[in-house]
Parts: sequence; C-alpha cells; structure tokens
Amino acid sequence: MIFENLLNKTVRTWRGQDVISKLVIITSLLLVVLAYLPTLQFDYVTQDQWRAFRYSIDGEPALERAKLCANMVSGLYVQTGRPLIWFTECIGHAGVFNISDFAYFRPVLLVIALVTVMYLGSVLSPLVGGLATGVATAAALMFAPGYSFMFLQGMPAAMVLIAVILAAASFSQYSQRNKTNSGEFKRILLASLFFVLACMIYPAYAFMVLPLALIEFSFSSSINLSKRLKNLFSTLIFYFGNSILYYVLVKASVSLLEKTQDLGEYEVSVQLTPAVLWERVLAAATYFYSMPPLNFSTPPGATLIILVVLPLISGWLIRKKRNESVRSALIFSIVFLSIASIVLLASASPWLFSKMGGLSTRHIFPWYLFFCSAISVLLSSFFKLFLNKYSKWTPLAALLLIVLPTALVQNRLSTLEAVVTGVEIQAMRSRISEWVAQKGWVDNRFLFVVLPKINRPVGIENMLKGSKVNHENAVLASAYNPVSVLWMVHALLRERVDRPKFNLVYCAFDQECADKALEEPKNIVLGYAYGQETIISNVEPFVINFSELTSKPVKPKFSRIKPPKISASSTLGNYGPSGLFASMDPGWHAELNPKYPQEITVDFNEVKPVNNLAILPQDGLVVRMPKTIKIMLSEDGASWVSALTFENNCLDDKSDDGWHNIKLDEPRNARFVKLEILSNCGAKGLLTLKGLRID
Repeated sequence: MIFENLLNKTVRTWRGQDVISKLVIITSLLLVVLAYLPTLQFDYVTQDQWRAFRYSIDGEPALERAKLCANMVSGLYVQTGRPLIWFTECIGHAGVFNISDFAYFRPVLLVIALVTVMYLGSVLSPLVGGLATGVATAAALMFAPGYSFMFLQGMPAAMVLIAVILAAASFSQYSQRNKTNSGEFKRILLASLFFVLACMIYPAYAFMVLPLALIEFSFSSSINLSKRLKNLFSTLIFYFGNSILYYVLVKASVSLLEKTQDLGEYEVSVQLTPAVLWERVLAAATYFYSMPPLNFSTPPGATLIILVVLPLISGWLIRKKRNESVRSALIFSIVFLSIASIVLLASASPWLFSKMGGLSTRHIFPWYLFFCSAISVLLSSFFKLFLNKYSKWTPLAALLLIVLPTALVQNRLSTLEAVVTGVEIQAMRSRISEWVAQKGWVDNRFLFVVLPKINRPVGIENMLKGSKVNHENAVLASAYNPVSVLWMVHALLRERVDRPKFNLVYCAFDQECADKALEEPKNIVLGYAYGQETIISNVEPFVINFSELTSKPVKPKFSRIKPPKISASSTLGNYGPSGLFASMDPGWHAELNPKYPQEITVDFNEVKPVNNLAILPQDGLVVRMPKTIKIMLSEDGASWVSALTFENNCLDDKSDDGWHNIKLDEPRNARFVKLEILSNCGAKGLLTLKGLRID
C-alpha cells in the first residue's frame, strides 16, 4: 500500500514537471544505464561472484547449489550481524552453472539501481529543490565508490543495494511523522521496521538515514530553527534506539544459532575502549579530509570546503529570507557545522564502534550521500542567490555538472572492471584448454598457479595510479582474494565436456599436501604460490602464471625431486612395481610360479641414509607376501653389500596398519636398495606385494 501510494504520488508529480525537469529525470536514468552498460557483457566475473563456483568442478543441480549456499553462508551472515544479506547470493548460485549464466542476473542489479534512483530521488526532492534535482542527486550517488563496488559484485551484493531503498523508506516515513500527526504510530512502526531490516542487510548503508536527517535540518527553510532542531534530535534519538534494537536482535539470533552449530571467530560486538575510539575518530577525520566527495579524484580538503561552505550558505539564505542579523546567521552556521560534524561521524557508527579494520568506501557510504546532496543544494543555492530568475535551470545544471561527469567516470571504471576480469578469465581458460588438449590428467596432474602481487594488469595499474576512489575497482580476483583461483578452475573445467571426471584436490600454498595428494593417481592437485621461493615438487607442474599479466611478472623456480626408480626381476602382465611407494592396488605381482630369488631394486637417484624398511601385503592375502628377504645395498649399482637377511617376515613385527617392519642393525648409506626375495608366505604360484617404504 505504501509503495502503491508512492507510485501514484510519483505519477502525479511527474505530470506536474516541466519539460526541462522531465528531460533531466529521463537523462539521469539513461546515464545510470550508460555507466554500468559494460557490466552486461559476457565474460565478466568480479571477486565475490566467483563464489558461485565454490562447490565442485562438475556442478550440482540448481536446488542443491542453493541448499549448499544457504547451509554455508546463512550462519556466517547471522554471526556477522547481516542475517538477511545472503538470499540473493544463493539465488545467484542456484542459477549460475557456467560463467555465461551471470548474464541473466546482471540486469537485475541495473533495475534495482534505477528503482533506487527514482525512489531516493523522490525522498530527496523536498530537501534539494524538486524531483528532477532529487533524481539527479540520487543518480550521482549510484556512482559513489561505496555503491559501485557493491553493484559490481552482482547478486552477492544485491541485498545491499536493496538496503538503500529500505533506509530511504525508513527516513521518509519518520520525516512524514515529523510533518504531520496523522498516522503517527503507523509511520513510526514502519520507519523502525524498514531501518532494522536495512541494518540486518548491511548496517553501513542503513545509516544513510543520518545524513538525510542532517540535510533536512539544514534546508527546511519553511520551518523555524527550534522546530528543525527538535525534529533533528527526535530523528537521531529514534535511530539510536532502533540501532540498539538491531544489536539486541543480532545478539539473540547469534545465541540461538550457537545452540545448533559451532560458530567461528566472527563476533558482532561494540568497541567502547576510549583510546581505540579516539584513534578511530582521528582515522575517520583523516579519511574525510582526503576522500573525494564524488567518484573522481579531487584535491585533499574538498570535502572540508563543502562542509564549511554549506552552513555558511544556509545561514546566508536564512538571513536574506528572514532579515536576520549577520551575527544570527553566523551562529546558525557554526551550530550547523558542529551538528554536521557529529552527525557525519555518527553515520560511520557501524565501523566506528566495531572491531573491523581500516575504513573503506563501503563504510562511509552515508558520507557520499551527504556530499551528493550537499553539492546539489549548493548548486540550487547559487541559482537562488545570483541567478534567481534562471532557477528552473537548476536540475539541468545538476545533470551536466554532477551526473554526467560522474557517469562517464563510472562507465570508464565499469569498462576497466570488465576488461580486467575478462583478461584474467581468458588467461586461465587458455591454459586450461592446453591442459585438457594434452590430457593433463595423465601426465600433468599438478596445476600450479603463480599469483600476481600487483592488483591489476600492466597498463591499467598505471592508468589508475594515485586515484583515491579506484583502489577496489578493476582488480584481478587472483590478486585480491587468492581463494578465487579454486573457483576459477571449477568454472572453467565445467566448460569442458571433453575431459573425464576426476578428483580435484585443493592444496593452496601447502606443497606437502600437494605431494601427498599426487600419490593417488586419480587426483588432480591445485596449488599456488607467489613464485618468489623455489618450489620443491616431486612432479613437473603445469603452470598457470597470472603474474605475467602484470607489470612485475615472476618466473617460478621448481626443484624436482626425482621419485625413486623401482624395478622387478619379473612381472605378471601389467602388475608392475611402479605403484609400490604409493601402496596402489592391486600391487606388484611376480610372474606365475616364480623362480626364487625374485628381486625388487630401488634407485633413489642420490645416496641417502637407509634405516628401516616396511612392506605391505596385498589386501587380505598375506600368504602371497615375501617371507625371507635378503637386503642388499649399493652406492653405485655395481658393488653390493648385504645389510640384513630377514627370515620370517610373515609374522614378525606387524604394525596396526598392516605394515611389516624391517629394521637394519645400523643405518647405512646407499643409493640402491635391492630386496632378494627367497620365498613367500605359503601361496602356491603367486608372489605379490602392495606397498614398500624405505626410510
């Protein structure tokens, strides 16, 4: 009903707009489309979007992916105080099987942005001078770094964008309550509901209600100052109380969650240590001073200038309209400046009072709303003070001076985002194609990725160097979040129907994990490193080098430890001894009715100490195992020394895992180890062995 009434009101308002205002509104919406148009292309996956491929290389059915996503992230988001943020992410995961499937969801983000422009524009319209100026202001906000970062993350962040609409709806309801006594309880209830819902999605965005209240206080010139102060403090107290309500609800939901599952290290808690708070206030002030007020770089201090000029203009307008004294106008300006500083700091409360790390554009999204609105208000004030008879051109000026340049900057950033992710995808796709073409699952079972230490490809890094708003944009996912590499491999292997099914083992930086996993022939191992240290690997890896995309390529160094060579004096069919060190089924089989002695010879490729031996019989077939073994050692393969003769290996020194241990009297150095098998444990015609260890 609320949104239906709003729609009807908007239609009536639209009909009442002049031609210029209608042109501004339509053009603002088109510029939003233009700004994000590059994101609609085919090969485009940003950092968080890669999570859609986290499940497997073969992919599960859509509903199964949705269920896996919900089980994986819902508890985490409850724990971090954002229990409603995960819905759209899991919808995206259910609908995305291949990279191309993202194309179906990207228009959803664009529709949300366009709806936000119209709705937020209508909420801003009485504050900034009309619907056209409000829409232009809201359109400029769509290109703010904190908003564009979320937009570019796709469905995982769609709920965050919806939080903007909910927060605006909350402020609109409470603002209407301040203006009229009709339906007061209902408006308070709805304002509270919308705000708490926005907080449960993303608190940093929900707090945009505070700069909205600040702008309302500053430029509601039809209301006397005392009434405006009363409304402002009433609004601040209302949202403070609802912030407490949100915090209590989060704590309660976490307590309930703890009863059903083990939670990790994340915790929503309030940081009230005075020393820490003071450090954060100073950090926020420093960030405020150096940040650009819009989405393009400006000299440091531009935000401070706007913050000071805005109350001076407001005071001057009051003096001119009400014939107040200069002293009264100056007092109002000082009061406004003080209040504005406090309110803007309070709007960063989700970061200020938390245990999170440094500030980012997402944490201060309310500041960008304030500056987009403040610039529009200053522009409107300029026309009122100096060009009053041309004031109808204010929306067009806002379009040309604010929306157009910010849209062009965002179009450039969107293009770079698509280019960078496309380059990264194509680089890995090309190497995966080579690996599949040469049947890498046979001889190149170790996929080794060299991670980039530079965030962007060569050229683009220099293009964006020094920018204060681009540090989160157009980055290589493999640089920004290395775990994305696994999801990339999943996604690109799903595209290949010309490969067999296999088990992909994720070992990341753990080379010991990789070596162990490679002992199983059915495993394909994925590992990565930054390529600065020598990688010691038992096998030759198949290298995918992302660092070559950047200005600082790294050529990784590998030291291949040659696996021991193992041979036997006889073999039954294909049952050779090569899998003995991996204990592979069915193991080594000597020829039928073997003539003794049978020999197994091991070449370690280098001289090493030999202390112990252990042999593992074929599963359930101890009678086929060697019984009497003579162990011979050599450093050159020509001169042999007898180290030990073990008479009854069938029963002696069997460990719990089935291995039969043979300990030498003393350690010996040898490159070659020969096992002369003189008899078996009783089986007629068969001599077999599944595993061999030499330490």
